[in-house]
Amino acid sequence: MAERLLGDLGSVLILTLIAMTLMSTGSGEVMAVSSIIVYDIYQIYVYPFR
Repeated sequence: MAERLLGDLGSVLILTLIAMTLMSTGSGEVMAVSSIIVYDIYQIYVYPFR
């Protein structure tokens, strides 16, 4: 639909938005895993008495 309304630019914009959405989701997942590792594993078992 975007290609029909905006031409080739519309399809490029939609693909760009999809790529940005996937990268944002991946970034959130990486941050969640790193937080779990730091707060639940590292601070409790590796370096508990800071």
